[in-house]
Amino acid sequence: MNRREFLKVAIATPVALVAGCKISEILPEPDIILDGVDDATKIKKIYSEIETMVKNPGAIIRIGLMDESGDIRVLDLFRRQDSNSIAIFDEETNNEVALSFGWSGLSPTIVFEYKDGNMIEYPFFTLGLAPSRAAATDWLMLGVKIAAVGLAIFIGAKIAGLILAAVAFIAYYAMILALVVAGMALLSRGAKWLLGTTGWDLDGVADFFHKKVEEIRELLDGVAADW
Repeated sequence: MNRREFLKVAIATPVALVAGCKISEILPEPDIILDGVDDATKIKKIYSEIETMVKNPGAIIRIGLMDESGDIRVLDLFRRQDSNSIAIFDEETNNEVALSFGWSGLSPTIVFEYKDGNMIEYPFFTLGLAPSRAAATDWLMLGVKIAAVGLAIFIGAKIAGLILAAVAFIAYYAMILALVVAGMALLSRGAKWLLGTTGWDLDGVADFFHKKVEEIRELLDGVAADW
């Protein structure tokens, strides 16, 4: 059993592994640890891992969130089978949520669907960004901000703004990448609208990720400024 297969089994059957232990105590080190110190550089280095995860449902990226005391909380990102949604599993709480693009009223949304069936939709247009004036980078910034709101609720603990921005960037970027590699039949109305509006394709999405560290850092700073 390779590392990814082990992680998949560990997440699926946490209780059966080691009684009384957290999953994070028996698994390898996270693929990336976000601590608010130059996370933009760290993010740039894991593009291939994100692409592999998105293209291979069941593959997992483990993201460590370090608090001020040095403790690390681990979130697992993976793409659900036969879906373009990106799921996040919290190894500390065993909670899970799936992120996807939806549509509500006149606005595309980011949908947070919890494993207990509860669902929260966060519309794009309520933040005041006019769609006729939005460039692809504007939609990226806005999407990361919305994802950060939902993730803050999902995590349920105080987290530094820069760290929240960084994990939201990774999650939202994975969502976009999933759209461009998924078949059109799997896409929701909101997903199709977003791709049509931004013109994103695989090369364009990869190109943004390969921009300068300073550009990613500026985006993270902009999102963190709201927290």
